[in-house]
Amino acid sequence: MRGKPVVANRQCGPTASLVREGVDGFLANDAAELAESLMKMAEDTTLGARLGTAGKERALIEFTQSAATDRFLALLEE
Repeated sequence: MRGKPVVANRQCGPTASLVREGVDGFLANDAAELAESLMKMAEDTTLGARLGTAGKERALIEFTQSAATDRFLALLEE
């Protein structure tokens, strides 16, 4: 929601399910992949900004209280 790029733990299912690899963040299996992802964003600030913007846009569409309510009501209608 803050427009910042993220690197999430690939082994943590709930967290990993929120990140689209290379679209709105990166997923890392270990410290080496974490460091690699962070270096990519440090070296290419445009990449970090793009990932952060994409994540914020997705959060505002999919993860607001209103969006959760809509999904819940749609389930009840099935």
